[in-house]
Amino acid sequence: MAAVRGDAGAPMVSFEAVHKRISRGTRRRLGRVLARCLAAPPAVPPENLPEDPRILVVRLNYRMGNLLLVTPALHALARRWPRARIFVLCGDRYASLLRGNPDVHEIWPLPRPRYGTLGTIVRYLRQLRRTPFDLAIDGGRGGSLTGALAVRLSAAPLTVGGDGTPYAPLFSLRAPPPPAGSHRIEGLLGMLRLVGVEGVDPRMWVHLDRSERRWAAERFAAYGLAGTRVVGLNVGARGDKRWPFDRFLELAGLLRRRPDVRCLLFVGPEEERRFREASGGLPEGIVCDRTFDPRRFAALLERCDVVVSADTGPMHLAAAVGTPVVALFRRDNVEEFRPLGRGHRVLHDPSGPEVEAVRRAVCETLDGPAGAARTE
Repeated sequence: MAAVRGDAGAPMVSFEAVHKRISRGTRRRLGRVLARCLAAPPAVPPENLPEDPRILVVRLNYRMGNLLLVTPALHALARRWPRARIFVLCGDRYASLLRGNPDVHEIWPLPRPRYGTLGTIVRYLRQLRRTPFDLAIDGGRGGSLTGALAVRLSAAPLTVGGDGTPYAPLFSLRAPPPPAGSHRIEGLLGMLRLVGVEGVDPRMWVHLDRSERRWAAERFAAYGLAGTRVVGLNVGARGDKRWPFDRFLELAGLLRRRPDVRCLLFVGPEEERRFREASGGLPEGIVCDRTFDPRRFAALLERCDVVVSADTGPMHLAAAVGTPVVALFRRDNVEEFRPLGRGHRVLHDPSGPEVEAVRRAVCETLDGPAGAARTE
């Protein structure tokens, strides 16, 4: 973004640059002061909530996986209060993944703070104050100042978040930290128990419509994948979560030895450069897809028989549309982020799982009950 100039023509620092210059520690100190000044009043008894409550769920984060991890909580709230109106305030990048979700009444997609989006942010904050919420829940468990402040600014008489964070005073009900090694979804569901929500299905959900599934079927046909068993290879991930690109290519070459299997390589924006470097040496029969639209990407993942992915958003997205996942972990956070549900396999190795181990896991998935169910 170009620097903004003042009346005298002197360059002014951009909003993004100012934000980056403020250290995380400084923001936390500021957050502690705000949390003390805006401490939530005592909670109203949860049993006093109406049978048709207005519920706000806040997840102000711009990563795909973090938004998907909230969907079991949305489903649980809708089951507990079938007449509830559930609003979700979330980052705009992947907000479309909540579209069509029967548990959600309205989606409020908030853009990242920058000069061009401040008007949108102010509009949503005003809407937040005008809507008479009965219950507000921080899907980030108080880990983010912006999320915790949004919950507090909603003026709901009952606000729920996590304890043990600098922003805990902003919540009227605070869930204790989950046991070490618990799944992140369990931490969210622990907050719901404070308001009487029990027996929750921990699976994530993304709801696709008929036109999106038809588009994916047409794309598969155009790729020549119709009538074959398709292994989706999601090559993207951040930092040390990444499984080496050449191992994905080696895996694809090994899987091609099975006459019934084709590989679909999903190449995101960050992988374009590496794809171009390797494009001359791709194993025969590999198809590459560059679909960046989140919902169309989800529709393609749903049509795969199994998806291989590192610990990243598309791993959760594949699980959310019901596709078996072979998840590759390098960090020691397997129990926190592993895909939940039947048919998934997890391989953990700090240096990255070996290709042969991944191949075996893929073949066992294809030939096992989860794979058989995909062909019925």
